[in-house]
Amino acid sequence: MRLAVNPARLLSFSARKAGTKRLELAFTVTKAFLCRIESSLCFARLRTDCQVIPAERHQGGIQGARSFMHTGHYPNAVCAFSGSDKLGENYLFGLLLHEFGHLGAGTEQGERAADQWIFERTGIRIQYKTELDIEWVDEWTLRRILQATRRKS
Repeated sequence: MRLAVNPARLLSFSARKAGTKRLELAFTVTKAFLCRIESSLCFARLRTDCQVIPAERHQGGIQGARSFMHTGHYPNAVCAFSGSDKLGENYLFGLLLHEFGHLGAGTEQGERAADQWIFERTGIRIQYKTELDIEWVDEWTLRRILQATRRKS
């Protein structure tokens, strides 16, 4: 199954407008990219109504501050804090790739297993940046994902 992403929609993403639409578009692009590799990921859903993430963020500390996304309590879903749409593209795609790695490796697998699953299938190495250790990917990876999901004319 191939999910096509309209190149015109990519322009709205790169404009870095905050809002759930930006998060939804980043999710759709990431899913389209990974769907070519693992068909089971084509059925993944994005949930922004999860109450666990805001509760974790409210607790504070580093764990709370770095709570942007997770998997595991809704079947085949990535839960995302709506505020993650304000992150830079490198972080947003890094987080999404990592969470898709959990779906691919099995949600019961640990953090390293999720990153390893992505690396083994795509060659993409997820890095961790800032004092919060947030998932991050480089510009080359962003271009690769966006180019792979453009509709072929």
